[in-house]
Parts: sequence; structure tokens; C-alpha cells
Amino acid sequence: KLPLPGNYLGTAFKGGPIVAVLIGLLLTTIVFSIERLIVIGKASGKSNLETFMRKVQGMLSAHNIDGAAAECDKQEGSVANVIKSGLRKYKEVEVDSTMDVEQSIVA
Repeated sequence: KLPLPGNYLGTAFKGGPIVAVLIGLLLTTIVFSIERLIVIGKASGKSNLETFMRKVQGMLSAHNIDGAAAECDKQEGSVANVIKSGLRKYKEVEVDSTMDVEQSIVA
């Protein structure tokens, strides 16, 4: 027997268990797509990345490491976190006088 015209639940039921699996996969795809859009949007940070990079480069040119780290805190996001991690390591190596040049390059 065929389902009545316009009876979509009947059509899905007639399709068997594969229809439930396909609907589940469709919903999973939609949820993951929305989640990725949100996460990627947050990863760029609060302001324009180009402006942020110019500010950080200017501060590093002036040897203002703390100012560049503070700018990373304001920006947030993935790029800012990576730069801040590098700045933190640079400060550690700069303060450690027990390392010679080769050791500080490796660190």
C-alpha cells in the first residue's frame, strides 16, 4: 500500500529505517555547520586582524613586549593566543641569563 498524497510521515515510514538514519545525519550536519560558524567567528577575535597585527608589530618595533601582550589580551582569538604564547616564551628566554645564544635559539 502507498501512503496518501501529502502524508509525509507515511512516506518516511514506508521508506523504512534508512529514512530515520538519513534524517539523523541531516540534523547532525546542520548542527555541526552552525557550531563551526560560531567557533570560526569567535576565533578571529574582537577586532580586525589586520589592525591588530599592525598594532602588535608597532609595539614590537618599539620593544614594548608587555604592551603587545596586553593587546593580545584585548583581541582574544586564536591568532592573539599564539602571538601571546610566543611573547611569553621570548620574555622567559630574555630573562634567563644562564642560556647561551644557541640554547636560547632552541628554546
